[in-house]
Amino acid sequence: MKTISQKIKTVMAVSALVILFFCYVVTAVSDSRREAETPNIELIDHWEMETKDGIYSDVKLSEQSFDTLKRGDSVVISTTLPNKTITNPMMRLFSNHCSVEVFLDGEEIFEYGVERTLNNKFIGYGFLYFALPYDYPGKKLVIRYISSESIDTKSLRAPTIYDSTTMMVNYAAVNRRLLAMNMFLMVLGLGLVVFGLILHLTKQRALRLASVGAFAFSLSMWSMCSYHLMDIFTNDMLFKNYLEYYSLFLAPLFFLIYFWTDLKNRDTISIRATYKSLVVSQILFLIVVTIAHATDRLHISAAIWGQLALIIMETVGILAICLNDVIHKTFTSKALFLGVVSISAFALVDVALFFFQKLGIETNNRHFSSITCMGAIVFVICLVWDYYLEHEKAKEEAIKTDALERLAYTDPLTGIPNRRSYDDRLKALEEKPEDFALVAVDVNGLKHINDTLGHEMGDLLITSMADCLKKTFGSNSMIARMGGDEFAAIVTDLQYKDMDSIIWKLQSEIEIKNEEQPMLHISAAYGYCKRSEYPNMNAKEIYRIADSRMYVRKAQMKREGKRS
Repeated sequence: MKTISQKIKTVMAVSALVILFFCYVVTAVSDSRREAETPNIELIDHWEMETKDGIYSDVKLSEQSFDTLKRGDSVVISTTLPNKTITNPMMRLFSNHCSVEVFLDGEEIFEYGVERTLNNKFIGYGFLYFALPYDYPGKKLVIRYISSESIDTKSLRAPTIYDSTTMMVNYAAVNRRLLAMNMFLMVLGLGLVVFGLILHLTKQRALRLASVGAFAFSLSMWSMCSYHLMDIFTNDMLFKNYLEYYSLFLAPLFFLIYFWTDLKNRDTISIRATYKSLVVSQILFLIVVTIAHATDRLHISAAIWGQLALIIMETVGILAICLNDVIHKTFTSKALFLGVVSISAFALVDVALFFFQKLGIETNNRHFSSITCMGAIVFVICLVWDYYLEHEKAKEEAIKTDALERLAYTDPLTGIPNRRSYDDRLKALEEKPEDFALVAVDVNGLKHINDTLGHEMGDLLITSMADCLKKTFGSNSMIARMGGDEFAAIVTDLQYKDMDSIIWKLQSEIEIKNEEQPMLHISAAYGYCKRSEYPNMNAKEIYRIADSRMYVRKAQMKREGKRS
């Protein structure tokens, strides 16, 4: 049954991955990045361009290129705006680490990053949005770019005029598939983080689940920023850039943290050293880059090459560890291996495309389509599946361990603690100063019942006596079967309890049980001793006194003619 259940779970997991892959193929085939038919004017043709290399006329921006811009280099483009009118006009233009000044008939209508460039501050890259006056048709538009970084920017994207009331709605519709995947990844990530932390606070050790969620959330943020989907929610370019870069820096760290429990204490020194060096390198890189950026010694955008090197090292390192486990047959999770291979392949391809974009390697003003979010969804599903299988395995082992402990510390007939459990409790009591009482109980007539009525009735006699002890001493005291017909009890909080009353209650419970089962005619001898009577004795010595008092009572009952 267990094998069939496991196969069903595996089939479900594989089916989910197949469905996701099919969705991706459908998404890739249908060009989701094609512009929707919305009112817009893309200003591609008839530009005048002035660069450090010269002045160019009648330029088509999608075809014109120039030498790499260095810090402080400027590019000025100008054109006459067409007579076509857009309702509620808003211009969108792209800046790649350049300050921007926009003039309309000689009057400045927009600027971004000029002061920050002069002060050597970080500018960032992305789309800028600003309103145009309604009478823009026929006016001369001049745009001045000044590079704030030595970035390999070799071309400019064409500015576009949109209707501001519908632009973002249509932009979201055009990119709905990519947006949906990233939003799913973001919500899934947040849910896993919250769920994992809640489980961890309840001492269920679920930080690995939280790290999966943090990784998914970071990847979704990076993908949404890198592919300008965050423009739907905010126009703050600096915020989007910081979110993008730090998501890119933090995602590998959360990826590594997932393996922390499994790899940090490996017996193989090389594996342990490799893993710890990757974690330390990523943390130190993040700290150094943050300090360098805060002091304007190195802008965060210049650190992407270092992060790329780290991502490659981390991916290769984790893959090497996984392959080593596969070769030595110590790799127990196929789901985890599939997830690592999937995200490695998707991420390396997409990161390469991301860096090509930063280098300005584009064709016809088009961006590369992201596949990391698809790979991340596959990876997160694999990690959650791996966590689930591991959690189920841990639960199974915990049940087995609990069962073994119950066998070791519980009397199988009565279900109450046995002598071993009782002795452990006595040791614990000796470390505390509080007073306690130990009770020794011996059931009379067990041999007679076994000989005359059979062992089943003898077992019933023992379990009936255990029931009487449970009802007498309650859950706050401990009772145990010491073996055969002998029982014992530990009573604490004696300042609130009277031992004579407890013994009287035990006798009452025995009488009630005898009325229910007259064939057994239960009787027992008992004796007790308080710690306060012999403060210098240990618990075992106190129990011997209680036991001797029980035998005194047993002899007295025998003299009185009661069954023993």
